[in-house]
Amino acid sequence: MRLAALVCVAACGCAQTVDAPPPSSEPESAPLKVWMTANLSRAVKTEDFEALGRALSALAQGGPPEFAGWAGIAERGAQAAAERDIERVRASCAECHKAYRADYRERFRARPFAPHAPAPGGRR
Repeated sequence: MRLAALVCVAACGCAQTVDAPPPSSEPESAPLKVWMTANLSRAVKTEDFEALGRALSALAQGGPPEFAGWAGIAERGAQAAAERDIERVRASCAECHKAYRADYRERFRARPFAPHAPAPGGRR
């Protein structure tokens, strides 16, 4: 039965009836958002302080030079992660988003973002 359905799909091109994921409202190129989702979102939710520390230290290095306070905010978040203080980590995220999110999206959304985390035990 399944083989017959596959043959039908292949022969008649009715594969387009399969549900596709809904179109995203996000632009195709938002490297920082992709990186944050992969490196920060889950770590905050699971309170993975080691991952948060690494990611926030890397984030401190990757901000646009035009955003002078970016690195300091991210470094404070990394320090909070080192002290296992999730509320201060969240506060640093909120502070950065309040200060830079709208302007970053407008000016730098497509900017490549691939920072390198500092080596364990010290900064690069």
